[in-house]
Amino acid sequence: MASQNFDDPEEFENTSKSTNVERQRKCEQNAEIQKLIDENNSFEAKYKKLEQQFNQNKEYFESRCNELEQKLKDERSQILSLEKRNGELEKEASNYQSALGVATSFNLSDEDQNHTVRLNQDILALHDTLENYVTNLKPKINVDIKVAKQILRKYKCQTEISDKDPNKPVIKAALQRHVLEEIIKQADFYFTRSNMEHYLESEIVSKTVELTNLMEKFYKNRLGDDRVTRHTPIKLRQQVYSALGTRGFNDITSSNGTSSHSKHDFIYIISKKINKMMNKVRVIKDVEKRRYVDALAGDLVRDVVRIFYFRLKIQEPMAQYLWYENNERINKSTMKSENSNLSIDSVNTYDYDTDQIDSDAETSNNE
Repeated sequence: MASQNFDDPEEFENTSKSTNVERQRKCEQNAEIQKLIDENNSFEAKYKKLEQQFNQNKEYFESRCNELEQKLKDERSQILSLEKRNGELEKEASNYQSALGVATSFNLSDEDQNHTVRLNQDILALHDTLENYVTNLKPKINVDIKVAKQILRKYKCQTEISDKDPNKPVIKAALQRHVLEEIIKQADFYFTRSNMEHYLESEIVSKTVELTNLMEKFYKNRLGDDRVTRHTPIKLRQQVYSALGTRGFNDITSSNGTSSHSKHDFIYIISKKINKMMNKVRVIKDVEKRRYVDALAGDLVRDVVRIFYFRLKIQEPMAQYLWYENNERINKSTMKSENSNLSIDSVNTYDYDTDQIDSDAETSNNE
């Protein structure tokens, strides 16, 4: 800067003051700028610190958010899984409840072949088969009166028969009982045997009785009070005899894997036996009819055993059959009069509805 010459002192002083003021102003400006710079640096430092904290917080919260979202997904998945499991458990509980109901209920459905209505129908069908097998002893059928008299005496029947007056309805009733008793006698013998292929039904019955008795003993001798254990002996009996009543004494399948099958020995032997027995009493002259009647024996034997030995035992309580003796009055609670014109108290007869047979089909008026 070019030097200035101040000849006037006052001018110098003024200039000097002005310079000092200017310097002071610049110093103040510089100080203000420095202050602003310092403040700016401070703000930048704070900003960086805040930015760093923000980034840290952002990372933390993003991580936490992801964790919570994953946890939410897991919990939703767990809820769905629990809902599914709950549904399965409800279904399982329902099945158990249903099974418990089945296990503790003795009632048979209307569709069950062993329902009392169906059983009664099958007993009536059995009677029809028995009638067809014995036949009506009418034309082209000769009756051996001598043998017939022996059968009547067996049942203490006082009705007199002869070649001239055979009284075939009485003979017919006696023969029906005679056939039934013979089948039952042979079945009684069969069910005392076991440990052979053709005695499988006998083995099953024997084991069922044994297991049923053991379950009854188990129920009585082990502490507890649940319905399943209490009812198991009855359900066991019902299930086994239901199976036997359906397939017992069916043809025997081949053991070599082929589709061939053979008639059950019991059915084959006993049907031949009763055919031989009956053909001694009544002789069917018509060859075709004799073949037809003889062929009924197999189904007759099978149905008698299934009903008398299996299906009656499915009922709860077990149903029983009985034979009425000569001159025994009919129990009104179990039988009804066949002839509605007669007093039930004066009738001794064969009941065709229940297959309870009294061969002495006589009224009190004939006694």
